Amino acid sequence: MNFKDAWLAQLKTDLSSDGGWSKIVENRELNGFYCSDDWSKLARPGSLARDLENAVEVAVGEYGHPYVRKFLGWAIEGLEKALVDPRFESDDNSMRGWKIDGIFPGNHGQVLVALALARAMRDDAEPDSAMLAQGAREIAQTEMQESGSYWSQAQSGYMRAINLLLIAGEVAEAKAMFKTRKKFAYTQQHFDWLKTFATAIPDQPPHVLTDPAMHQHLQGKFDMYRNPAYVAPSKDDHGGNLTGSITMLRLEIALLKQKFILGQPIGGRWGGVIAHISE
Repeated sequence: MNFKDAWLAQLKTDLSSDGGWSKIVENRELNGFYCSDDWSKLARPGSLARDLENAVEVAVGEYGHPYVRKFLGWAIEGLEKALVDPRFESDDNSMRGWKIDGIFPGNHGQVLVALALARAMRDDAEPDSAMLAQGAREIAQTEMQESGSYWSQAQSGYMRAINLLLIAGEVAEAKAMFKTRKKFAYTQQHFDWLKTFATAIPDQPPHVLTDPAMHQHLQGKFDMYRNPAYVAPSKDDHGGNLTGSITMLRLEIALLKQKFILGQPIGGRWGGVIAHISE
């Protein structure tokens, strides 16, 4: 199932539209780093990951487009600033501290993950596995604190942490995360799919899946997600819901495919990794 033409057409549309990529880049270059989504005024710097998402979305349409490196540069600039921001050490609401119940340490973990991926994509290198693993643990820790309706929204974040641990090479730890007593009714379809994939990964290096049935298992779901027209449902009574960034989910599954299906390195192959989304 090839979506290359569809992604290219979407890129061309987004480049030419009034509020598209060209306008975003022009505004950013004219007005500076804080011209939009001023994360310095927010309770957490979640908006920083948006520049990485922008880079991925442009790259899927045209990997070599100059906007890819522009967005990656802005992402890295902001994420590096956030990591040394004193608000990660403060729970003082008067200064809008980020070390507060309900979002910490997951907000810090999100920054670690985005920075590791943005740097790796910019440098065509392997992602920093220690940063990914730490970020995944912090995200999972925060999501596991949720209950009731908040847990419904947290389920996708918890499963994202599993993706990230796998990409970081922490296969045993990722598998262990399925032993939670938490229920995943809201996202049951994706949870079951991910559990089947993750538990099938061999425990010993190089952790490559050789069973063609597992290749199809990953690709079948990936084909649905990588369609540029796909919109994640939020009111599916049959457990088909997802929350969070579909762009990052597409990237993470592409990295899982590269690592566990193809058994190839990520470093030096980022063009191919991104191409998995549109091929």
